[in-house]
Amino acid sequence: MLHHVRMTVAEIVLRSIEQRDLSVLFQRFFADEYATWRDSDEVKDPSAKITFEEYMERMQSHLDRQSLDRWLLIEVGGTIIGIVLYDWESRVTQTIEVGIAIFEPKKWNNGCGTNALALWVDFIFRRVSPMTICLTTKSANHRMIRCAQKLGLEKDGDPYPDHINGENRVRMTISFDDWIKTSWSGISSTNIMDKSCLGSHGLIWKA
Repeated sequence: MLHHVRMTVAEIVLRSIEQRDLSVLFQRFFADEYATWRDSDEVKDPSAKITFEEYMERMQSHLDRQSLDRWLLIEVGGTIIGIVLYDWESRVTQTIEVGIAIFEPKKWNNGCGTNALALWVDFIFRRVSPMTICLTTKSANHRMIRCAQKLGLEKDGDPYPDHINGENRVRMTISFDDWIKTSWSGISSTNIMDKSCLGSHGLIWKA
């Protein structure tokens, strides 16, 4: 598991969740003003009748047990704009599934998600050492699919129906051998913008 992580590239910061972040995350998860990302990222019934007090108790328990260590916050300019996370899909095949959510639509389509996910994928490959990383999303989530394709992930077979709601989903994967051939490889090894290790296109995507 990951403890006390903080990585910075350009304006993007990925860092571990702290106690002071829990109330902010409650707002991001449940407030009506952040409903757009929940619809996009397939979060069903986000309120689930949970009170702020129940949420804080539950999240503090997770924090105490270090069960949030597979999540990192995404910050830009000191503001929490999203999260990245991972879990083992299969230890037999050494495959990890990653995910990302950007809470604020104004941060979509400007490179924040692509850069954060690139930093996260590189970090997971180098810190946790899976053979393959995968990402799944709705087949209609073209923004997420384009983001993954920019990083070199490829569609793994045809879309398949979700076992809960029947919506078509797509699975995308990249192996470590293929990752190290991309110009994103190695970006988690620096805390500053180091153009010498980022390849000819640089780090920042703007579309």
